[in-house]
Amino acid sequence: MSISENIRNLALKGIEDFRKGSLAMIIANGLSLTATVLIIVFVFPYLSVLPLGTVMRRAAPSIDLLKSLDILGSLITVAAIMGVFGIVSLILTVYAIYIKFIPGSNKLKKWREDFSTPSTLMKIGYIGGLILIIFGIGIMIVLAITLLPTIGGRGTFSNPMDFLRFLAPLFGGLAIILIGGLLWLVGNIGLILLFLRFHSVFNEVPLLIAAILFILLIIMGLMAALPLIGIFIAIATAILTLTAWILSYIGLGNVIKKVQSQTTQLVLV
Repeated sequence: MSISENIRNLALKGIEDFRKGSLAMIIANGLSLTATVLIIVFVFPYLSVLPLGTVMRRAAPSIDLLKSLDILGSLITVAAIMGVFGIVSLILTVYAIYIKFIPGSNKLKKWREDFSTPSTLMKIGYIGGLILIIFGIGIMIVLAITLLPTIGGRGTFSNPMDFLRFLAPLFGGLAIILIGGLLWLVGNIGLILLFLRFHSVFNEVPLLIAAILFILLIIMGLMAALPLIGIFIAIATAILTLTAWILSYIGLGNVIKKVQSQTTQLVLV
């Protein structure tokens, strides 16, 4: 087998990694969308029994109804299902990014130099972001446990300085998590650039649309915390994310066919 054929096979393996990762993300986001629907249908209506306002209370079921064992049992069941969906979705996401996307981008970088920048951004963003997020959460947990003895017997702090000493490391850990989130955003940008590069090389419209949707999702993510419309943005985000990954899966399948049908000279351009 020639060197050119080896590189071509390496490229195919890299693209296949991304396609398998996209399939994992389709399943993961499908589960997330299902969990979102479950929250809206089964959980959200009962949140209005809390003192959130007269209008919400009028539209809500009575507290006596909420205390019904049947309803509580249903809510517990839904919560358990959502928990399972969340865990499976997280596992699939980790598998897609760290087992498929990052190794796949390394293969693509060896195939064509113009995939080097997206590959680098993905590694810096996803690996660095994950490390900082885990580190930040760890700091918050460890320091919170360490400082808990400063709380008095009634669950209050003995003096304001103890309260500030308790909050300071928590905010420090939160700052590290936010930095990790920004790095994760860098990884997403690398993924977007990679899909745009695929489109420019192979003229795959599904990958272009997917990249545009991912850009839109970044903007929508910044709006998800807005009051009133936040829940609707969350629903739209879940649907668009699933759509983007489906388009990615389709587009990458077309890319694989094109690479397999091209001559070695075209592949190495």
